[in-house]
Amino acid sequence: MLIVSNISEQKQAQQALERANQRLNEAQTLGRLGDWDWDPATDTVTWSDNLFCILGLDPEGPPPGYQGQLQLYHPKSAERLHLAVSQALEHGTPYELELVRTKPDGQEIHVLARGMAEEEGERGVRRLYGSVLDITERKKAEIDLRNALNRLSFHVSNSPLAVIEWQEGKYITSWSKQAEAIFGWTADEVMGKNWGDFPIVHPEDQDIVQRQVSRLFACAESSNICKNRNLRKDGSVLHCMWYNSILREEYNGAVSILSLVSDVSELTETIERLLITKAVAEAATKAKSEFLANMSHEIRTPLNGIMGMLQLLQTTTIDAEQAEYVTTAVQSSRRLTRLLSDILDLSRVEAGKMDIVMQSFDFNDAMEAVIHLFVPTAVQKQLRLSMHINPAIPSRLVGDAARLQQVLSNLIGNALKFTNAGSVLVEAHPLPARNAEEYRVFFTVTDTGIGIPDDKLGLLFKPFTQVGQGYQREFQGAGLGLSICRRLVELMGGNISIESEPNEGTSFNFCITFGVAAQVGYELAMKTTLEDERRLSILVAEDDPVNRVFTVRMAEKLGHRVVAVVNGQEVLEALGTDEFDLILMDIQMPAMDGVEATQRIRAGEAGKDKACIPIVALTAYSMAGDRERFLAAGMSGYLAKPVELEALQESIRHAKGINNRTTNASGCLSSGV
Repeated sequence: MLIVSNISEQKQAQQALERANQRLNEAQTLGRLGDWDWDPATDTVTWSDNLFCILGLDPEGPPPGYQGQLQLYHPKSAERLHLAVSQALEHGTPYELELVRTKPDGQEIHVLARGMAEEEGERGVRRLYGSVLDITERKKAEIDLRNALNRLSFHVSNSPLAVIEWQEGKYITSWSKQAEAIFGWTADEVMGKNWGDFPIVHPEDQDIVQRQVSRLFACAESSNICKNRNLRKDGSVLHCMWYNSILREEYNGAVSILSLVSDVSELTETIERLLITKAVAEAATKAKSEFLANMSHEIRTPLNGIMGMLQLLQTTTIDAEQAEYVTTAVQSSRRLTRLLSDILDLSRVEAGKMDIVMQSFDFNDAMEAVIHLFVPTAVQKQLRLSMHINPAIPSRLVGDAARLQQVLSNLIGNALKFTNAGSVLVEAHPLPARNAEEYRVFFTVTDTGIGIPDDKLGLLFKPFTQVGQGYQREFQGAGLGLSICRRLVELMGGNISIESEPNEGTSFNFCITFGVAAQVGYELAMKTTLEDERRLSILVAEDDPVNRVFTVRMAEKLGHRVVAVVNGQEVLEALGTDEFDLILMDIQMPAMDGVEATQRIRAGEAGKDKACIPIVALTAYSMAGDRERFLAAGMSGYLAKPVELEALQESIRHAKGINNRTTNASGCLSSGV
């Protein structure tokens, strides 16, 4: 008997089942999940292939029985698993446990074991089945997160910053211990409550805080920093700095603000005290500057008369003894003038008002001019004064020639003062430049004088300090020059040092950074021409009788016609009735001062043809900014009292060649004196 059966559908069903099992295995592998089945009656266990892999066992071998499975896990995990299985067998209670196992290769893993009982009527539980999920990576992430939270909690707890979080509507959701310490409110008192339930913002700052909070909640900005006054629970006022950032929950879009708050009350009080101290110091500095300006003006005015008359006396016929007396008096007057200038320079430096003017100048001419000033002193003391300039240094540089000459004059003057025999040598050599826009020059002033002991070298650059102190001091001076030199050199981008041996000599070394000027093949020097030698008509405006006589006599001795007036109003009147080539203008005068008179002249009030007449300020004002102020008012040049005859002569010469100079603020030409 032959039976034929169509098994196509059976084969298809079997293939579908195999595909389903394959997909299940693949899904379990990807999900790191394994399943199991256990018959308690026979202790028969069935594991999926992936469960062998998860637990680190050979899938070719049989799965362990119940007791063997308990031994797979750490003792505490095994104890918990046994209790859960017992409950499932006895009561049919499902379980879900996190267990720990160490695999044969030593790797520790964490798994989530789930189990469920299948009951069979009164016979009780027929089988247990479930799954094992590898959660090792998740546990590591949880541990890392917990550690991070613990570290964050530690930092927050030990931070001087309070941490406050509050949601839109101003409900507090987080309030750190430091917030309790700063504001006096405990977390229990504020959590879940509105800001209005416990006022911590000063009433006068409410509007400012409200605007800043509204901008954050409106997402106009992601963070801000604000400082405002706050209130403690006891009502006392404190100043706090708030660092606010907006937070937005990804899952529901809820918005909150995280604030880090710092109590800056002490800092605020310190700043306020410093501001008061600063204001007092500035007032004291201003008072000192005004005092120095007034004293300088009041001293220079009579000193100008003294020096002027002495210089006039030197131009008369006097015998040798009288000439000696006059020369001594002139030298004493000049010494007093230098002392005044040093005090004013020190005041400028301390006030930060010492400016360096960067202009193109002839380096060789500037150096030679300084040397020529000291030739008479060197000849008198029978000393050899010489200078060597390295020919590699360009003839023209950009810098402050006047300040360079001031430094050199001080150092050369000291060298001559402290040298009784031998020589003084001034040298200038180039240094490597740091870039193409600068040129560095190294200067030395070396003498064969008395030298300085090592223990005194550190005192030299301090104001009002000299090597010799007290009644037995051999050399005169206020001890200001070197201090000013050091500060000037630093302002010009350099530094200064000293080398010295007692009874051997001293060498001052300093470097200055200049700019590079455009070099030309030749320059036309100002030459004395027949036009320069012509007789000028000079108008002198000076209210002090002695200074007026001196200025008039000096100009007359230089061969010029002079008319004198006593105030600015008379200057305007004189210009209306006479022709003048130059005005020597005092600043402080009655009725109309020199500045106002100059401005009116430049405005054409004395006649359009007189608007650009050269005007040289002849004044006792010599504080920082005075020269610039007078030039800005329209003056062509500036001479500080007491006036030297040579300086006056040079000023007049510049006035003659004024068309070769630059324009000033008024549009007229400036002599630059």
